[in-house]
Amino acid sequence: MDEFSKSGRDFVGSERAGDNLYTDSVLALNADTGKLQWYVQQNPHDDRDWDTTAAPMLYAVGGRRIMAVGSKDGRLYFYDRDQHKLMARRDLLVRENDTGTLPSGKPTHVCPGGLGGVEWNGPAFDSVTKMVFINTNDLCVTVTPGPYAAAGGIPVLDSPEKARGWLRAFDGASSREIWHYKADSPMLAAVTPTGSGLILTGTGAGQFVAFDAKTGQQLYSFYTGGAVAGGISTYLVGKRQYIAVTSGNSSKSLWRNSGGAIVVVFGLPQIARFTKGR
Repeated sequence: MDEFSKSGRDFVGSERAGDNLYTDSVLALNADTGKLQWYVQQNPHDDRDWDTTAAPMLYAVGGRRIMAVGSKDGRLYFYDRDQHKLMARRDLLVRENDTGTLPSGKPTHVCPGGLGGVEWNGPAFDSVTKMVFINTNDLCVTVTPGPYAAAGGIPVLDSPEKARGWLRAFDGASSREIWHYKADSPMLAAVTPTGSGLILTGTGAGQFVAFDAKTGQQLYSFYTGGAVAGGISTYLVGKRQYIAVTSGNSSKSLWRNSGGAIVVVFGLPQIARFTKGR
């Protein structure tokens, strides 16, 4: 049996020797034929449920084609898309018991947990500032590996009240962190950069927030009534700009499921009230 056909449970690595090819990976396929062109693997032989679930961001800066990838392992990876090689790897949140094999039958506190790190929405690139932005959920889990569960162990999440979120900004060329913002709830929403220098996103506590892209200064906040965990759109109708925010996350896996499913729309008659000199 080749490595590709091997399978096993999340927390029991002994059932699936080797790197477990193509798991926790980004695959580049030929759009016409479906043939594999190249791939990069973020976590070979993952036994902590750190799969790569968010879509990568493709961009070019300084004559170099780059791919930024966020993972549930709480890291942001920068790859050279032509050489298919890792350029940099940046830690985004607290790490604990993140290396080595998890001991069978023994509870181990792991950070980030399988519902932490970078969840549904991946990084965003701002073509004006040449910066990359990404949200994360800082939440740990206690895992007891063993044969008594479908996942190969019993994961017990830390209390949701302990969850914190981060929005981080990086230089797209050097991968150097420029600024960060810490929230008292998970940051699961997508990040939307705008040409006027705004960064738009939301928090698990229901806040729609706008930041200055260059400095990270918070410029605006509005309570939507429900957790913000999806995308944020901005568009024009006539000469007026609007921002649409989805609110009321309904995930049953962890989040507080606050608020009904609604869309909140903001009208911006004067963009200048958010920014200075842009």
